[in-house]
Amino acid sequence: MGVNAMEETYEPVELFGKPALFTNARIDRDTIPPGLFACDIREGDDGRAATAEANVKVDHMGTVILAEPLDFGDNGYIDLTDENGGLIFSAAHNCDSISAFKAHICELREQAAAEVVRDTVYLHPARHARENDELPLYRQSNRHNRECARAIDEARRGSSLNPEGMRAVTEQYGEQRVRLVLANTVCKMDYDTRFSRVNRDWAKSQPQVYGDGFILKSHPVKLDCFIDQVRGAALERGVGQRTPTLAEQLADAKKQVQPPSAGAPGKKRDMDRG
Repeated sequence: MGVNAMEETYEPVELFGKPALFTNARIDRDTIPPGLFACDIREGDDGRAATAEANVKVDHMGTVILAEPLDFGDNGYIDLTDENGGLIFSAAHNCDSISAFKAHICELREQAAAEVVRDTVYLHPARHARENDELPLYRQSNRHNRECARAIDEARRGSSLNPEGMRAVTEQYGEQRVRLVLANTVCKMDYDTRFSRVNRDWAKSQPQVYGDGFILKSHPVKLDCFIDQVRGAALERGVGQRTPTLAEQLADAKKQVQPPSAGAPGKKRDMDRG
């Protein structure tokens, strides 16, 4: 029988690159609160942490508390290696208790979700946002649309058509938002034949969020070249897949703070496993 998880003092660690808690003690799994999980660490012949396993009876080095369960694969363990991050005793967090660790994990997930919301391009009109209690998301997205438009205009100033300007704006605001701002402007100026027919047709094929607040002011010829650069970069990367929904993006953000599954299991070690 192990010690009570809530009464133990832990050492902050990282397991497979994710925040975790470590103790040399055996933890009573029944005392671990909902939402947290545990695995045991087996000590190798060299005295170092060798594997992570569900339960270790022989050569038990310690117990690790995690935010998500691990998948130990068919072999029932995961080798601790430099490639998968292993067990690191110099963690970025300073939690030494279960309560502090839970609060830290919640904060990480909220931050990750907030980043997704910040970067989300809201594609619905204000009426939809009001009816679905999404006005903050709508307003924030439009604010970023305006900032993106100013950044594109700034990148097009002067005579330089260097693609580095396009790449810098895309990296800062995301390709989806850049496409939206460009397409919105071209559709508003569809009469202007200084935009190529190809780019005018492209603009009509993009999701539209009509708004005068992010109409670009750059010369149409320079914008037409900018659009060519954006479309060319997308083709080089094979972009064209379906844009993830907000729910899918939030779920992906949560995964960013979860420990990974076993993946490909390592070679079986020559030791008895109890």
